[in-house]
Amino acid sequence: MLKVSPTAGVSVDGTAYAGPIDLNTATTATAALPSNGGSASTRYTFTLTATDASGAALTPGKTTVLVPVPPQGLWVPDYGTNSIHFFAAGTLGTTSKAAATISKGIKNARAVAFDANGNLWTANDFAGTITEYAADTLTADPSPAATIASGTGVRGLAFDASGNLWVTNFYADTAVEYPAASLSSNPAVSRSIGGLHHPESLAFDASGNLWIANWGNNTVTEYTAASLSSTPTLGATISKKLSQPEGLAFDASGNLWVGNESGGVVLRYAASGLTAGPGPAAIITTGVPDNVGVTLDASGNLWVTHQNDKVDEYAAADVVSTGSPTPIHTLSGMSATSQMPAFDPPPSTLPLYQ
Repeated sequence: MLKVSPTAGVSVDGTAYAGPIDLNTATTATAALPSNGGSASTRYTFTLTATDASGAALTPGKTTVLVPVPPQGLWVPDYGTNSIHFFAAGTLGTTSKAAATISKGIKNARAVAFDANGNLWTANDFAGTITEYAADTLTADPSPAATIASGTGVRGLAFDASGNLWVTNFYADTAVEYPAASLSSNPAVSRSIGGLHHPESLAFDASGNLWIANWGNNTVTEYTAASLSSTPTLGATISKKLSQPEGLAFDASGNLWVGNESGGVVLRYAASGLTAGPGPAAIITTGVPDNVGVTLDASGNLWVTHQNDKVDEYAAADVVSTGSPTPIHTLSGMSATSQMPAFDPPPSTLPLYQ
């Protein structure tokens, strides 16, 4: 007998849950839980009781499992206040204030990324650390579950398809890989890319190629997927119209979006010509300097972080071509937002390996 609590929105084997279910001789059952647009984790209790032919409970024969469903929404690193702010999905378009904040173990936060288990990782620039926070504790201002000592200048984070964590170091001019199997135990670097120029954000495309924003020489460089497991090899280089690039993001069509720190613009480079080092297919003028972070939501709307303490949302239809669109929503109440915000869960159409 299977019992689930709470019950709202729960289904088992494709059927809405309406009370305890007799599984008879079935060895498996699949439960689907509703998304959580609130500001705190929802905990579901699954109780499985073994019974005899008459329905009487056997002893022992009862198992209870707690399944937390973390809240969904946008997480924004705030360099100025040494914190990470959470904006709940359920109120993201109607409020400008954060629903929760993480501050323990945070120092000059530059980037956030989520692993495949929903744990949050953050890059702490001057502290030289990367800290992990457990998925089911995120809205309770938790202490770090793990810390990686990576050296001063940690700026960008991205997980590859195998769960390895890639990190940029601004001052060392490197990007390094930490192996998935030992992330929780302060692992040694397993692979390194040198010769960068004050690297900021990094992002993987749908083919697994790694792209890195080089703030120091106004380029975005590609490292081919096939080479990342051995000796990373430089592929394409994009430089046209770039001016201190910081934020990187790929959309559902494979186009690359770049936030320029200088010039008050966000640039879109068409997927079809990326390997040829193209000029931008669209230039979005925000009218705000320091466009340091970019990300996209499931509707294709563009979110841009600025170092002037806010995050602007632009409708997908308004950023199709070059122009100066008006934000449809603004998040505020921060100090100095940084270059790599992240949605959790990630939009399923985007090449985010979580």
